[in-house]
Amino acid sequence: MSDITELSIPDLGDGIDEGVVIAILVEVGDHLVADQAVLEIETDKVTVEVPAPRAGVIAEIMVGVDQTVQPGDPVLRLAIEDAGDAATPPVSGNATEASTAPDLVKTETSAEIGTVLPAATGSSKTIPAGPGARREARELGVELQALVQAGHEGRITRADVRAHVKKRNSGGMAQPKSRQAPRLLPDLTAYGAVRRERLTRIERVTASNLARATTIVPQAWLERRVDITALEAERKQFRSLQAPDDAALTMTAILCCAVATLLQEFPRFNAAFDDVENEIVYREYINVGIAVDTDAGLLVPVVRAADQYDLSGCAEAIARLSAAARNNALQSGELRGAGITISNLGAMGISSIQPIVNWPEAAILGIAAAHRVVEMSGDGTVERLRLPLTLGFDHRLINGADAARFLLRLDEVLTQSVETLAVRT
Repeated sequence: MSDITELSIPDLGDGIDEGVVIAILVEVGDHLVADQAVLEIETDKVTVEVPAPRAGVIAEIMVGVDQTVQPGDPVLRLAIEDAGDAATPPVSGNATEASTAPDLVKTETSAEIGTVLPAATGSSKTIPAGPGARREARELGVELQALVQAGHEGRITRADVRAHVKKRNSGGMAQPKSRQAPRLLPDLTAYGAVRRERLTRIERVTASNLARATTIVPQAWLERRVDITALEAERKQFRSLQAPDDAALTMTAILCCAVATLLQEFPRFNAAFDDVENEIVYREYINVGIAVDTDAGLLVPVVRAADQYDLSGCAEAIARLSAAARNNALQSGELRGAGITISNLGAMGISSIQPIVNWPEAAILGIAAAHRVVEMSGDGTVERLRLPLTLGFDHRLINGADAARFLLRLDEVLTQSVETLAVRT
């Protein structure tokens, strides 16, 4: 007698609710050791391997290549062999040792194979619908159970989901209270030819997150133009003293260090607003997200414990994370846990920026292009280099005066010498 363990798709990270199977690394009948990779999943942000939770023999593979899957979806059934079962071939290595992954597996006896257990009432998993229909429902804000309650019978298709949304938007049924349903476009082909292009998965997640953020967070912005004349001269001098293979000291790295310092002084800028409990949740750690432009879309890897880095450390961390983002080599954990984000578009010559707060963060700092200005000084004029900084913030947590004080202190920190910031611990 063998027990059967069902392996399911694990949690894929914050904001990631689906992935695509791009490779199946095993076959039915294969003997696995604990933690052996069984398939690869490409998500909107990273490619991850799904490991076997324990040793055993593959009894069934329940997914296919190019199939869209969600956390909790079954992947395969693994037969866990009894130690005294003489008819079962031995497994090499540590195959008899059980892996501790209770959240990924569901164990049942072999006598239960083929029995369909009823799911919880109202669960969309009990409703017949393919991955395409489920994805369409998620993107359009539709609960599949609503179609059943509206009288739909049989397998739900993408067309069924869209018809449901069209009826809902036309006033034929009540809108859901949890979120506003997307509106279907009018028929643009009535005016000429059109061309459609599917968003990348990263772009879909970004669109969803930004729509959610603008709905949830009451956003406000303040801008300050900081005099970085001396700072920029020292930054260039510092860079000239670095080894050729050292990570370049960028303005993003300098601001990452400076912001990490200020979050200790302004804890609300590193907090989150819990609108269910009406409480402020203060993060006791300082992680800074860095927006990175990639061919596949916008990614925000996270510099963890940014307050522990000096300038060189921040520069190295940002360079490593940025390269990994552009090469699709980020780990899922490197995209989670930021308390504030920095978005720098200065290299593109942007004169101003109004970034959107990335919920559940409370603030975001946008950096535009530095520009030279001529200012009066005594009886003459001087040329100064000004850097436009825009602070976006959650107005439930942070008022305008607090944001102004934060920018003022940031201005003061940036007037310190690069040498002072470089040795900060």
